[in-house]
Parts: sequence; structure tokens; C-alpha cells
Amino acid sequence: MKQEIISELSTIKTLLWVNIALVSTCALYVLSKTFISNLSKIDSLKKEQFLSEAEALEDQGNYSQLESLAKERLKKYSRDSLTWWFLAIAQYKSNNFSSALNSFSELQSIDPTFQKETIEGYINEIRSSMQGPKGSSA
Repeated sequence: MKQEIISELSTIKTLLWVNIALVSTCALYVLSKTFISNLSKIDSLKKEQFLSEAEALEDQGNYSQLESLAKERLKKYSRDSLTWWFLAIAQYKSNNFSSALNSFSELQSIDPTFQKETIEGYINEIRSSMQGPKGSSA
């Protein structure tokens, strides 16, 4: 009888440890999902803040600060198409055509569908500007 009780207690002890492990695993899963969700919300807020700042700088014609803002953001979000867009626009409007061409090209490689016709228009205009005026033969 004593042996049966010890065996039962041992089984109960094992089941308790299994339950503790399961509850701990579930709790860690929920905490990690919450943490990831919060990180996503923070990144979203940062993107909204960047967009607001970038649009304001563009509206003010402050292209050098817009370029700096975009370059700083690209250090962390190197594949963010919106950031590449603002960098390219800042460079273009500062007549830094070579850099703008590189930035528009990078944007196209990251997101080929991002304002495709608009970007191609800028690229064509930049290439035309870089070639200089066409001479006429008399």
C-alpha cells in the first residue's frame, strides 16, 4: 500500500512538472507575441513620425535637412521604400542629379512597383539633364 501511494505521488509530481512546463511555455509565447506586437507599433509610430517630418521639410524646401533625415533613417531601415523616395526627391530638388539617380535606382530595386511611372519620369529627366543641351548642326 505504501509503495502504491509513493507511485501515485510520483505520478502526480511528474504531471505537476509537465503542467508547469506547459503553462510557462504558453506564458512565454503570449509575452513574446505581445512584445513583438509592441515593437511593431513602435516602428509604425516611428514611420509615421518620419513621414510627417519628411513632408514638412519638403514643403518648406529644406532639402538638405530632408536628405539628412532620410539618410539617418536608412541606417536602421535600409529597405524602406518611402525613405528612399524622400532621399531621392531631396537630392533631385537640390540638383544633385547623380545621387538622385542612384537613390531612384535603389528604390526601384527595392520596390519595383513603387510609383513606377513617376520614378521613371524623374530618371529620364535626370539622364537628359546630365547629358546637357543638344547642339544643333547648321
